[in-house]
Amino acid sequence: MRSIFPPVKSKPTFNLDFSLAYVGIFLLSFSILGTELTKLYPQNRSEIIQIRIIHTIFLIAILFLTQLILKAIKLKKSGYLGLAIIGICLSIASLFFRVYLMNVFGLISNFELQSYFFEQLPISLVQAFFWIPVVIILGAQRNKIFAAFKEYEKRLIISARRSIRQSNTFDQLKKQVDKDFRDELELHTHQLLGSLTYSDDKEKSLSEKNEIIQRYLKYNNLREFSSALNKKSESLTGYSKFNQDMHSLSLISKQFNILYNYVARKSPIPAWVYTLLTFVLILPNYVHFFTAKEILLSLPPYLVIHLIALKINNVLTGGGKYAVLQANLLTILIGFMPFLETEFARLLIDNSKSRMPWEIIALFYPLGYFVYIRFIQIIQPAAISAIELDEIYASPALTQAISKIVKDEFRQSMAHQWATYIHGKILTRLAATSLKLEQAVANNDPKNFQIGLDNLKQILENPTREFEYNRLDLSNEIASRLVPWEGLISINLKIDPELEAIANERVKDLGEAIEEIISNSVRHGGSQNILIDITSLNHPDIHVRIEDDAINPLPSAPARIGLGTKILNLVSDGRWSIARGDAKTTVNLTMSILD
Repeated sequence: MRSIFPPVKSKPTFNLDFSLAYVGIFLLSFSILGTELTKLYPQNRSEIIQIRIIHTIFLIAILFLTQLILKAIKLKKSGYLGLAIIGICLSIASLFFRVYLMNVFGLISNFELQSYFFEQLPISLVQAFFWIPVVIILGAQRNKIFAAFKEYEKRLIISARRSIRQSNTFDQLKKQVDKDFRDELELHTHQLLGSLTYSDDKEKSLSEKNEIIQRYLKYNNLREFSSALNKKSESLTGYSKFNQDMHSLSLISKQFNILYNYVARKSPIPAWVYTLLTFVLILPNYVHFFTAKEILLSLPPYLVIHLIALKINNVLTGGGKYAVLQANLLTILIGFMPFLETEFARLLIDNSKSRMPWEIIALFYPLGYFVYIRFIQIIQPAAISAIELDEIYASPALTQAISKIVKDEFRQSMAHQWATYIHGKILTRLAATSLKLEQAVANNDPKNFQIGLDNLKQILENPTREFEYNRLDLSNEIASRLVPWEGLISINLKIDPELEAIANERVKDLGEAIEEIISNSVRHGGSQNILIDITSLNHPDIHVRIEDDAINPLPSAPARIGLGTKILNLVSDGRWSIARGDAKTTVNLTMSILD
């Protein structure tokens, strides 16, 4: 609580942010409207709805006007006293206007104006000194809170990605996916190889043999297989930016309970917060539904609430398997205390006035109170500390969700690699051999025809030979990825000498990521000059910075998640970014090179 609401003696100042106040106006208006329609003025529903609409518009207008005034006098920050002054101005203006509307619409007479005003004054004072300052402070803190949760999500996902990528399950998946693609490629090539045996008849002329071979080379399943793999590599790229945000929200929601349970045990909120929150939430009902005698009778139960809150603190601090569950049940019990108070008042007082709507007092209030407490608990300093120190483990649901993403990314990446290999290595060679056979027939050259045919069979007998991973050191791996661009663009490569000799499977992943970035930079950005700088970070991480002079810069937040994005996510565990400045586009990527 002290990070959000520091002690008065420290003289804190807060940014004057009213963004949450607008949300609070709508929520408060709906809440009051429900009570007025069901219990206070059930016979005047039309008038109440009109009053509430006009009053809400007035509140929004006066809040907006307040912002303009504060902006005009260049007041951007304030302490508790300034927040209280703003609160009292807004709430008293709201109260006067509401009293005026009630009189205009005939719900209160001129003689009742004063009594109605003072009856509503306590509610307005609570709004002035509690709710309005709270929403302004939380509004000012929202960016910090949201940033903390985004950082939390980012850290969890990076950690989960790394552990999944290093797991035996993922290793088995890699082997299985690789085997499936190999088996299917060999099936197609062996079918084609078997078909070519029809040309082995020695009685046939070169022209007849070539006709048979060309027919099978032209009409075979390899090209369709390569095309299918290419489509598969792009088939799951349909996440829009909205879907990305919703997916992010879904992941963090899976983690909420773990974070809440950790913070609740480590730093339970003080008992006085439970007591104060109960009083503030129930105060409007005291005004509307309780007599002075009933209010006095309701005060002793606050001692019970405080004692229950102290018990919650003891339970959480003491730990135990079911500590959080017990604390949740006790919190719900506190939420039911106003309902129990009401029933108690009815037993002691004849014709008791306390007739609060049961939907509010027995259902919505306990539920709302429970949510309030969980929210207050989650914004404690301990939560931010736990995020920064990586003390929170990933939930099984989160791990499962991320595991699916990582596996999909890997399948697409492998499908892309195999499609490129089949198209570039096999189909290209088959096309070249086909031309050589045609040439041999035209020259009536049986020897070269046979050489070409033998080469063709050799390719088809072992089609995956050149896909085998040849482990290169980092320097040679990156150099091999840059060969296709020689003479087309200018590339300046800088590699930390300590990294040049590293040779492992991750080096190939790095090469693929760099190749993808360069390809996008040239094809989509029109780059002519690219700088690649690979430096060492804290073991086992390295940092890759790729800077270009793209005419059409790539967006920093792509609207859709494409294959390139998934390749970079897979390689870096999501630790990469794109920035544009000084007519240059810079990609920064961090990855573990020595897992």
